[in-house]
This record gives sequence, structure tokens and C-alpha cells, in this order.
Amino acid sequence: MQVNVLPANGFALPVNFTVSGLPTGATFQFSPTSVTPTAGATANTTLNITTGTYTAPPPNPYEVSGLRRGPGVESLAAGALVPFGFLALLPALRKRKRSLKAIVLGGGAMPLLLVALSLSACGGSKGGVTNPNPTPVGTSTVTITAASGSLIHTTTLTLTVQ
Repeated sequence: MQVNVLPANGFALPVNFTVSGLPTGATFQFSPTSVTPTAGATANTTLNITTGTYTAPPPNPYEVSGLRRGPGVESLAAGALVPFGFLALLPALRKRKRSLKAIVLGGGAMPLLLVALSLSACGGSKGGVTNPNPTPVGTSTVTITAASGSLIHTTTLTLTVQ
């Protein structure tokens, strides 16, 4: 939207602009932010109002379990854990007195290894920006203010967000 300043009575001072009454998630920008009219000539600025739209987050390529990344990966991960289970049973086969302790330690190590393997893929994100403040649908009365020193002029417009 173009905003025009037509000076009267030789006015030639810088004029600054602001906007109020915008709905949540909407922003404004004047280009240029300030104009200085010359006697008898109109000075212009362009007002851009941008509304925030809801942006759905991108699908997360990472899941809670690293074992669910694709076909065949589950069997590969399980196959990688099997030797650790057998290694935990080796002391039990050598000395039968400590067999219960080895089985308990080996059985306790397996869930820890499984948790460590499943969490190894967490913490990543593909990026993507979501807008936490989408502009609600509806009509708002927006006030544009032009100020130069103690001189202030306002005008209103209706903004409809669909």
C-alpha cells in the first residue's frame, strides 16, 4: 500500500511512520521508513503488512528408536548385540561358581546396550521453521500514524485476514 504525504504551507520536515492495531502474528514495514517532502511535491512510502501463517512442522526423519530406520536395519542391530550376550556368558562357562553373577551382569548389560543403540539416532532435526504465532482469520482496524516533531496525523484502514 502506498502512503502519500502532501505538504501544506511550505512544510518540509522528515515524517516518520508507525502502525498500530495489527492482529497477532502480523508485522509491518515501511520502505523508506521516513520521507521528507519538498514544498508542493508529494512524498511517498510503501507500507507492507505481513501476516504470520501457520507452518506445519516437517516430518521428522528420526524416531525415538534407532532400530526403526528402515528395512533390514532391525536384524542388523539385533545381530550386532548377540555377540555381547554370548561374551557375558563366557565367565559362566569357565567357572560355575560365578555363573549366576555372570548371567545377571550379562542380562543387565543387554538392556543398557539396547537403550544406547536405540538412542544413538536421537537429537537430530531436518530443520524447518514453524510459526508459533499464526495470524487469526478476521478483520482488524489498523491505524497508520505519520509524525513530524509535534505534528501528528493518523488514518485508519481495515485489514482482512482470510
